[in-house]
Amino acid sequence: MLFPFFVLFGIMNLFFIYNKVNVKIFRDLFFVLLAIIMVFNNYNPDYLPYFNRYNMNIGEHEILYTWLVHLGNRINISFTMFHGILVIIGLILIYRTVLKLIGDTEVFFLLYAIYPFAMDVVQFRNFLAMAIIFYSFPLLLTESKFNKLRYVVLIIFASGFQIISFVYLIFIFIKPISSNRFIKGLLIYGIVILLIFTLQGRVLIQILENVINFNLLSLDTRFSEFLRMDISTRGFWIYWGIHFVNIIFAYWGCKINGIYGKKIIFIKNNQVKSDEDESKNIFIFILWINILLTLFLPLYLFQSTFIRIMRNIMPINYIGFLMTLKNYNRKIIYKLFYVLYIVGLFWFDIYLGYADKIVFPLFTKSLLF
Repeated sequence: MLFPFFVLFGIMNLFFIYNKVNVKIFRDLFFVLLAIIMVFNNYNPDYLPYFNRYNMNIGEHEILYTWLVHLGNRINISFTMFHGILVIIGLILIYRTVLKLIGDTEVFFLLYAIYPFAMDVVQFRNFLAMAIIFYSFPLLLTESKFNKLRYVVLIIFASGFQIISFVYLIFIFIKPISSNRFIKGLLIYGIVILLIFTLQGRVLIQILENVINFNLLSLDTRFSEFLRMDISTRGFWIYWGIHFVNIIFAYWGCKINGIYGKKIIFIKNNQVKSDEDESKNIFIFILWINILLTLFLPLYLFQSTFIRIMRNIMPINYIGFLMTLKNYNRKIIYKLFYVLYIVGLFWFDIYLGYADKIVFPLFTKSLLF
């Protein structure tokens, strides 16, 4: 029932974007439609577990989400209202961040609707963590130490919904790394050695066994699952490939904009500086975000769920793509390959394995009908 509206608003947005007509009502209607789908969908692999655990007043591994579950039960609100409030907060955080960074939202939410929106509908807690991470991204682009502290606090806050968010604390080191040639070289060589070492799977497992036996199981029982790896299973190569394609596109964006900069863009008074040279430096920041996440590729050998490390920064990558389009709108090959890549991600990571469980129910299963 919702699919015709999804297609209609999507096509109308594309039409207005192509003709450079800013019709705010259709931009906002598409955003509202995404919110309706996410809030009221009641048929996906995670819905019943979330629903039942909430009604039994049982939380999850993450402390903040568990506390909110207890609070929701204490004030006697339904799971639908609890879920809806948090989803709307997450979407508003994303919306405000996009407006702050690029000034409009049409293309961003079209890309987001393709990938990874469907997975965010299912992975409710991870969506909330991603929204907070995305919202905190502009804080990294300032010289303020206070904003760096705010970023750290927000990442810890995001970890209260999805513990894997702690990996994004590494981004606070991007400015010193990107400004020092020796550190950059050391990091790149270190990453290469790490990936080679990772492929020696048995050695890696032995090390992790020692780490896990060092009382990590008392922190989170899911650590035991990390040992269930067969290095002969090579499916992780696909996810590694996806990650490196993100790096290639980030680098391509830098080349199109004529920079492989040393400085980072700075945001003051909640606005991106108008100076064109400074505004371009955000691309090098996005490039290094993707490069640093290469350090976590070894985790992909253990569970495909760790691809969410990459998936969670796709909105940040979209910002780089959209800023490139604003500066160099005639880069047809760049635009074509990027859109095909996002469609390919949807097909491989979502549709191929979850068409009946996730994709089709988005438009056919809802509390509204």
